[in-house]
Amino acid sequence: MREIILNISQRIGSVDSESVNDIFDRYKIFDEHGSMEVNTLLNRLLREQSILAQGFNKDLPDLESFLDGRDFCSMFDVTSREMSVVREFRRALEREFSIEKFDFEFRVLNPNRVKAKFQANGVRALFDIIGFRIVPKNPKEFTSLVEYFQRIDADMLFSLNTFLYNEQEFARLIGGNSSLFYRAIHYYIRIAGFFVEVQLRTHSIDIWSKVHHSVLYKPVIDISEQERLLVLEFGRIANIVDFSSMLQ
Repeated sequence: MREIILNISQRIGSVDSESVNDIFDRYKIFDEHGSMEVNTLLNRLLREQSILAQGFNKDLPDLESFLDGRDFCSMFDVTSREMSVVREFRRALEREFSIEKFDFEFRVLNPNRVKAKFQANGVRALFDIIGFRIVPKNPKEFTSLVEYFQRIDADMLFSLNTFLYNEQEFARLIGGNSSLFYRAIHYYIRIAGFFVEVQLRTHSIDIWSKVHHSVLYKPVIDISEQERLLVLEFGRIANIVDFSSMLQ
């Protein structure tokens, strides 16, 4: 299995082999006999680290209510002052979450990409034009990351916490091509008129989700049915590694 996941990772080019090998090596330590159940670990995690379970939206709010009459085109009619506010928000996050302890990604979608998403998904596409992804290198740091965003001084619109979702909720709120192994928290914040998405993930799940995204969620390469099943199994392994680390 390890060799097949490594091969897929090399084909998509977005995941390095060292990270994949590290997940498999740590899994052997945590679950030597392959007897751990993801749901058992997840339920224990939600009990023992209650901040992961409290204060989150279980469903999407009325997204139209946040638009204040703005249309698609006006989302890109921005001033230099508005952009400077977004840049300052980015600098504040970079100061808070050092590259020594966190992986930090930032991206802005171009208008054509957003337009395509808007035509496919409607108004929801307007809520992640600007995106951040923050991943602690040590899974134990994840709860402190959540605590920061739970108390952040910002115009927080809503949040989606997939640690709490069942299979039906995943399909409805995240997408039919998603997976129960994608456990993350997404915050949606209004900054100077922009809607900004901040994704928080744990380390192994982040690595797996990049593989899953490229071959199952929004495929960029073709894989066999056997490989598809192994990618899903890799997700189970990533969950066990991160949840076990957080519970130590």
